[in-house]
Amino acid sequence: MINYNPELLETFKNTDRTEIYGTDIVLKSIPEGIPSGLDPREKALFFKAAQNYKPAVTLQDHRDATGFPALNLNTKAVLTDKLTLESNGHSFDVWEYRLRRSNTAGHSAALLYIHGGSFFAGSAQFMENLCKYICEEADCVVYNIEYSLAPEMPFPLGLNDCFETLDYVYNNAEKLGIDRNKICISGDSAGAGIAAAVALNDEKRRISYMGLLYPCVLMDVADEAVPWREEDFDIPKEEREIIVPRLRLGRSDGKGDEEFMMSIGFMYLGENRQLCSDPRVSPLRAEIKSAPKTTVITAEYDGLRPQGEVFARKLRETGADVRCIRYRGVFHAFAEKLGYLPQAQDALLEIAQDIRSL
Repeated sequence: MINYNPELLETFKNTDRTEIYGTDIVLKSIPEGIPSGLDPREKALFFKAAQNYKPAVTLQDHRDATGFPALNLNTKAVLTDKLTLESNGHSFDVWEYRLRRSNTAGHSAALLYIHGGSFFAGSAQFMENLCKYICEEADCVVYNIEYSLAPEMPFPLGLNDCFETLDYVYNNAEKLGIDRNKICISGDSAGAGIAAAVALNDEKRRISYMGLLYPCVLMDVADEAVPWREEDFDIPKEEREIIVPRLRLGRSDGKGDEEFMMSIGFMYLGENRQLCSDPRVSPLRAEIKSAPKTTVITAEYDGLRPQGEVFARKLRETGADVRCIRYRGVFHAFAEKLGYLPQAQDALLEIAQDIRSL
């Protein structure tokens, strides 16, 4: 059961627009018409989490603290199967979701979903309810990838797992009941960065659509490709103490969490910092000649927001069909709060509708 009035979703149909970094952006405001600041539901979740906050010291601490228990919003039966694939001498699991009674059976679209977690945390388990919801709303088959995590399995092993999944779905499309012309990819945060890397580095151009949730597409936050200005964030004075610390990830004006970002890079890439500019690590640095239809979804109070919005502009400059949607009043990783934040549900509905339209 969702924790808000479902009629609030109707308010997202009334949108505004803005332009920043040369990017045309659709703005979806807080449902109650609150002009600025945090959505009251997001704020309540923040204070609830703060009561139980413990600093993460070890790698396992970070992993244990990653993920939010999204609610199951499905109204139709979804069949679940676990596949085990092989890549570079190791095996990994992929969870398949499909409607028991599908209107597209035999020619379904497929969605590869890649979870976030800074490349070293997170799991497919925490994304299961999101994937099942997209499965129902898009009437597509979803493949939720439990890819290899750093530092035990550093770059490019996790990325290769995702390529292997793409190969599997494409090569077995007929057996799986998949339309090869409707293979899509999505992910959140670091997973969205991997999703973009797969789509843009796939020489066979097998991806028809990307749905990126607050993507991390630039590993080196000091890169001048992304302007970062605190004044670009509409922060009410009374909420500065809450919001500003949540902007530290990805911040590049010298006031961010550079130590944590460096630790992410070290775990994911090892000591070769030059890999930060590799387009498979930082898709924003890629020389993009063509791109699939794409929706980039960002959160208003997210230090990674400028990355995503600049990336949307770069994709659009290739002539691709690109939308950029910014949800006001929410933090990074808001989509995980499915059932608690109406913005999470609406964002997934946007992706589902895009898939349906292929």
